[in-house]
Amino acid sequence: MEGETGVEKKQYAGLLAVITVIIFAVFLFREPAQSEQVSESVDEKEPAEEHDQNQEESDEEFDYIDYLNIEAENRALKEQLEWMEEELFITNFENMKLRIKGGVVQEDLPYPETAEILYQDVEEEKYVLLYKDERGFHLIVSLLENRIWEYFGFYGLNTAEDFNWSIGVSNPHGFISDPDITSVQVLEDEEVWESEIITVNKDLRVWYSLADTDMPTNSDEPENLRIEALDEAGNVISSDSFNW
Repeated sequence: MEGETGVEKKQYAGLLAVITVIIFAVFLFREPAQSEQVSESVDEKEPAEEHDQNQEESDEEFDYIDYLNIEAENRALKEQLEWMEEELFITNFENMKLRIKGGVVQEDLPYPETAEILYQDVEEEKYVLLYKDERGFHLIVSLLENRIWEYFGFYGLNTAEDFNWSIGVSNPHGFISDPDITSVQVLEDEEVWESEIITVNKDLRVWYSLADTDMPTNSDEPENLRIEALDEAGNVISSDSFNW
């Protein structure tokens, strides 16, 4: 019995050793397999993440190129619009000159039935038209240089006053009846603009200025505007100033 017991013990020991080796081998070969699965999973994620990143970069590049294309189109449209506006101004300017010279401009005025042309002057790059209708006196001045077209309405002004002025939505203008007044100037802060005087007859003179004065908005600081009527010696005969 003792011999059998010893053999059994040896058998059990050998069996246990075999089982131990098998278990060790199983774990040994399982671990790399799990590692490989993790590695394969990481490898699968990396291309996906890299694809997403590349897609984002591609989208950003496309958006920027698209933005540049839109900017270029906007600039081209703006230039085309400016060119069309300039061509339209020149066409209207030349057409108005022809109609004034041809004596048919009265047909184009708002109230042609009562309109009376009081003064007209047509030059190469300028025309002036003064007329009167049922509403009162009106003056149109246009200069080809700087593309200027200005309308002056003399509403509420008396032709018999020595000197008067109005500004409203247009540049300063008014009537002169004092024969001693030979010039008018408009002063805004440090700027000085000389005015033009039109003599229709001994009883009717008008003055106007193309001074670069823009009516301030609510957010602008008030500007000091002064209008002076002078005699031939440069003495101020009439003056008025205000903040606007």
